[in-house]
Parts: sequence; C-alpha cells; structure tokens
Amino acid sequence: MSNSNLHSFVLYAPDYTDEGALQRRLAVRGQHFATSHELRGKGVYGVAGGLLSDDGVGAVDPAQKLIGSMIIINAGSLEEARKIAENDVYWTANVWDKERTTLVPFLMAKLSPS
Repeated sequence: MSNSNLHSFVLYAPDYTDEGALQRRLAVRGQHFATSHELRGKGVYGVAGGLLSDDGVGAVDPAQKLIGSMIIINAGSLEEARKIAENDVYWTANVWDKERTTLVPFLMAKLSPS
C-alpha cells in the first residue's frame, strides 16, 4: 500500500487502574517496544509514547508513573487501525483499558512558517 492511501488515527489508550496494572505493563513492555520499533520502521506507527500521571513529570523513574499510551497509527482505514491496536501486546495482556481506549481519525496541521 502506498503512503497516499494511508490515513492517520490517534490511539488514546489509558491503562487499567487496578493494583496489578503497572506490573502487567512492565512485564510486556519489552515485547511492546520490539513490535512498536518494527511498526515504526514500516511507517505504521508515527508519534508514540507513554502517558504519565501528574506526578510523573520530573520523576526519578518515570516508568513507574505510566498510566497509558498515545500512538498515531497510519493505516488504510479505521478498521485496519483498530486491528493494529488490538494486536498490540498492551491490548492482549490487558494493560490498556478496553472500555476507555479511543481511536479517532487525525488530520495533521500544515503549519506555514512565521
């Protein structure tokens, strides 16, 4: 599929908030990173990163303050982007809260230089 057929989607995926949520995230984090790196190399993942709790800003160990993820997914359709998200280990390992996760089309602003 050529890049002209791709659309961007924002995945907002907060983690579950139960006592074991952070431990589940950290247990599969390496696998998530490996897959994310591969998808980034293919142009499927654009900007991506972890969401921090308010007290995570400036934390000595920010990984202990992770509460979710945000990823821009480049795909041919919303359905394709949803499949990509649902194949992520954070989804299958019950890290991301499936009820609160959202995926919406995204249009990158074309800012002109000032």
